[in-house]
Amino acid sequence: MSDSPVRPRAYSTTDAAKYLGVSRHTLEAWRVQGRGPSYRRLGTGRAARAMYLVEDLDAWIDSLEAVGGGR
Repeated sequence: MSDSPVRPRAYSTTDAAKYLGVSRHTLEAWRVQGRGPSYRRLGTGRAARAMYLVEDLDAWIDSLEAVGGGR
């Protein structure tokens, strides 16, 4: 049996925000604006929750343009 931690496949909005290093409010605003990482809706109506797949979070991070790079 391995002692390595299990990495979840998907994160809630709160955990996805922590993973990205932004506030929950920022991630929610990006979602409303259609700017942030892809997400899935779990459930229907008012009970629906946004869930973020780790692979989508990583792909979104990789797609960001590098800033700086000075000498």
